[in-house]
Amino acid sequence: METEHAIKLLDVKMQNPLQMLAAKKLKQIFISDSYYNATQKQQAYTMKNINQRLVKEYAIIVKADKGKTIVII
Repeated sequence: METEHAIKLLDVKMQNPLQMLAAKKLKQIFISDSYYNATQKQQAYTMKNINQRLVKEYAIIVKADKGKTIVII
């Protein structure tokens, strides 16, 4: 809404091109946000399954002494 108001305050010749650019950018944001949400949901599902298996098997995850390695005990 703020974008629309700001565009309406501009010169009439500039309004149409800026409205088109704003609509295009909003569409890109919506598409990328939808992808992020789908990816985030998939990761949350995977983490939930891993946690359930760890609890079931009485396992824990620890960081190794060296590097960025994790170990399941």
